[in-house]
Amino acid sequence: MGWTGYYTTESAEEVVRKELTGDSYRPIANRGAKYWVLENTKTGERVAVVALVQRRNGELFTKIVDETMGPYDHGFPLALLAMLTPTEYEPLEVGQCVSPSHGERPMTGR
Repeated sequence: MGWTGYYTTESAEEVVRKELTGDSYRPIANRGAKYWVLENTKTGERVAVVALVQRRNGELFTKIVDETMGPYDHGFPLALLAMLTPTEYEPLEVGQCVSPSHGERPMTGR
């Protein structure tokens, strides 16, 4: 998925909130425009989303990265992570990562 551009005077947080609000999911918590928790309106499942945002020449660009895409962002607030629906996967140890080419199997990372 690519970036979406807007000519707007709205804040990045307002624009991202509108992008994330739909029939299936709604934002329930966020830290600024970058870190979001969405709730499935039918099942109650909660997922993490990282919104990448840039402003350039009067245009606002956004790219939404959900947890299935691997938002490898070490700054996601712990308070928001605690709100997520638990998964069936074992937590990874420090120094491990998930390899996209090997599915859910953890491998040692740097």
